[in-house]
Amino acid sequence: MPTLVSVVPDLLNGQGHVYEYHQTVGKAASLIGYKHLVATSPDTIINQLPTNWTTCLDSNNLEWQTSTIFKIFKIKDIYDWATRLAKYLQVKVIPDSGYVVIFLERFVIPHLLAIILTLLLIPRKNLSIWLLYRRDIHNQKNRFFYKYLNNLIKFLLPSKKFQLITDSELLSKSLSSYFEMPVNVVPIPHTEVTHSTDTFAKPDNEILCWWVGSPREEKGLDIMKFFATTVCKSANKICVLAAKSSVIPAVTGGVRVQLIEDILSRSDYLKWLLTCDICLMPYKSFDYRERTSGIFTECVIAGKIPVVMSNTWMASELSKYHLEDLIIDWQVPISDMDKIVGFTKDSYIREKLNCMQREYGEFHSLQGYANKIKMIYSLTSDSFSD
Repeated sequence: MPTLVSVVPDLLNGQGHVYEYHQTVGKAASLIGYKHLVATSPDTIINQLPTNWTTCLDSNNLEWQTSTIFKIFKIKDIYDWATRLAKYLQVKVIPDSGYVVIFLERFVIPHLLAIILTLLLIPRKNLSIWLLYRRDIHNQKNRFFYKYLNNLIKFLLPSKKFQLITDSELLSKSLSSYFEMPVNVVPIPHTEVTHSTDTFAKPDNEILCWWVGSPREEKGLDIMKFFATTVCKSANKICVLAAKSSVIPAVTGGVRVQLIEDILSRSDYLKWLLTCDICLMPYKSFDYRERTSGIFTECVIAGKIPVVMSNTWMASELSKYHLEDLIIDWQVPISDMDKIVGFTKDSYIREKLNCMQREYGEFHSLQGYANKIKMIYSLTSDSFSD
């Protein structure tokens, strides 16, 4: 059985998916008997890590500079990061492992350069590299660098030991075409939702609509401010829940606005998810045309109503279940508010969502993720003797 090593460059102070995601990877790995370790950097907020997590990486963040060219020439930082990872693998992992899989699911070009240097410093015979791509690299200006570095990693490893992964069928097709190699699709393993029951108190006659996550432009900050300040008859039935830093204003005759902490504990996040009626997701199609959303997945698994933007991954997922009604304009708030109120009373929408919830719960699960890990590992089985 292999040792699966998650390389996590930055825990991001617990924000986003990173910390929870790799805890889930470990749980899935244990279901199929794989050992799971995590190599990461120190974090100012998360200072108590699971016993299989080691802060062996340089805390210098290779993502700080926005210029790709500048990042590439951060030679010393890349070298320090790579040598720390190589030492960890040489001392703590390889001696006790028959086979090692190094897994990255959040990285930029300097990290790939560091991985290449790491490979030159350690034995590579019984080792694989798995990279999980979440974004549409094929549409970015720096796409050539990713393609070139992928090919270089592939060159340094025995046959089939380099595997590309994504969590989006749409991205899989596009990335596979650009990188000219298969890209495996894995589930989005958000499983805690099904184990939670606690909720917050809320008025029975109010529809609680949560704009979940960080209030960023790509997630529709401008749309939400426009939506919240629209005065209409349906507005008094709706409460918009959002992060404090969004500074979404409330106006007389508009929706009620309730602002909560930007960073929630996992338990509070799940309680709000189970409390709300609808998840508002006006995510921009430019950013989310092929990119997945863990929030959307959790929303469906929790049995909540997702309301999304057209030409996004979320819209394509809803279309599979004939839920196109939940794809709204977002430019006509009065009409959209009437629709949102109607969604909560529509038995046909509820029936279709129940079907989607069941199928999502089966696929985007610990066991579903474990099965995919095992399948991807099996792709390298005929090259173990190389």
